[in-house]
Amino acid sequence: MRTVYKEHDKLTRHQDIATRSMLAQQLILDTTGKLESMNQSVGYNHDAGIEFSQEIKTEAEKLDQLPQ
Repeated sequence: MRTVYKEHDKLTRHQDIATRSMLAQQLILDTTGKLESMNQSVGYNHDAGIEFSQEIKTEAEKLDQLPQ
């Protein structure tokens, strides 16, 4: 059985994806320590910080190219 979505649902799903992508990009490319601070606030104090590889950072930069 095929699911038919209303146009409003499609727009809402698109906005959700766009918002999540933007937030992920901001956290991956963050240089202010916000991601580390967020992790510490929920109890992740035992790690030495979070480092994303250049490959991940390059992919995160591409999120700006998502269709609006």
